Amino acid sequence: MSATTSAIASERENDPEQRDPDRPTVENEASQKSAAQTAKLALIMVGLCLAVFLTGMDQTILATATPTISDEFKALDDVGWWTAIYLFTLSTFQLFYGKLYMLFSIKIVYLCAIAIFELGSLICATAPNAVALTCGRAIAGLGAAGIFSGGIMVTTKVIPLDHRAAYLGIMSGVFGVAAIVGPFIGGALTEKSTWRWCFGINLPMGFVTIVICSFLVRTPTNPLVRTMGLREKLRQFDLVGMVLLIAALVCLLLGLQWGGSTYPWSNGRVIALLVVAGVLMIGFILVQVLGKSSKTIPPTLARSRSIWLAISYAMCMTGGVYVAILYVPIWFQAIQHQNPDQRDRVLQSGHDHRHDSSGNRRGTLDDSHPADGEIRVDRISVAVWPRRGLWLRPAQLRGADAPAREGDPHWSDTCHAGAEPERNHLRGRGAEHLPKHASGPAA
Repeated sequence: MSATTSAIASERENDPEQRDPDRPTVENEASQKSAAQTAKLALIMVGLCLAVFLTGMDQTILATATPTISDEFKALDDVGWWTAIYLFTLSTFQLFYGKLYMLFSIKIVYLCAIAIFELGSLICATAPNAVALTCGRAIAGLGAAGIFSGGIMVTTKVIPLDHRAAYLGIMSGVFGVAAIVGPFIGGALTEKSTWRWCFGINLPMGFVTIVICSFLVRTPTNPLVRTMGLREKLRQFDLVGMVLLIAALVCLLLGLQWGGSTYPWSNGRVIALLVVAGVLMIGFILVQVLGKSSKTIPPTLARSRSIWLAISYAMCMTGGVYVAILYVPIWFQAIQHQNPDQRDRVLQSGHDHRHDSSGNRRGTLDDSHPADGEIRVDRISVAVWPRRGLWLRPAQLRGADAPAREGDPHWSDTCHAGAEPERNHLRGRGAEHLPKHASGPAA
């Protein structure tokens, strides 16, 4: 009798239909673990994309709020600084953050960058005058310098290799969307509430990212770096080169800001600043060429003609974009007497087509430069997109006042179409000329 009972129990154990449905199996456990891991990665990506969204939005959100801020602070001469100083610290400290991510914990450096960005946003939101706002923007840019690159570093550590390109493409897309909606958000907040919310909106969103990354992100440390002491790590930084570069750019910005407005171009102060900027930049180049220690710009990158030509081209083209972003809204408010909600429609038309035209090459991911989410365009001449941008940029800027003349906010859309894809094209083509060990500093 007992033998028969044992046999029946054994048959039920081996028969899938007779098995207890509540009893855990290896397949169920694996499925649950996979679902939990997927949910964890999705939550991490939400946090990373929130931070990237903030940095992208912060570059354009002031476009429609600047005239209102300048009216409140009576500081029309300072409007250029509020965006320029943010972009200055953001770009200058990119390479510095690259070293930090190489030598210290990626998670800690990333959280510190977000905290610095939040501090700068808080100062801007509570700024009593134009000077405080400028200082807050500088601090926010210092933090933003490490957010996008840090998000890429975190993604490469927590996302499996076969899904990494897709996640990086999503992150790049979020940055583009943030730049598009920035003027809309800035105009709506300025018109319906106050311009201070253009910065205050960063605080809760950044806090969410800090909480998510603090509890969910685990980034391994390089074993070789773990054995290095603090003094040895500090030797890896090109402090002399960084000081020379920052000082040169500060003198250049001051000279360009003062020349023709605060002082005439022939004034000794302006001439001295421009001369000192040139001397300091020459000193920086000499340090990079002759220095034997760690350099700010890797030698492989410095010797690449394609990289330098792409950088020079992008600098000229992007400079024209930000001139329009900064000063076209002031023209609409001071001359056309439009409110912020009306002004952002004009800027929006340009941003929409700029990213839509670039999006034709963002739909498919490629291993050559997955961080941008772009596809290869080897069958298209490298000069096609730059030529297209050069021809369309005057039409874009000329069409900026079309809505005011025609009374239709969509009249100038065709003038803006396709004016920006050349920048992403050059960035992707430049990445193809980089060895793997130089891709981090180059980014």
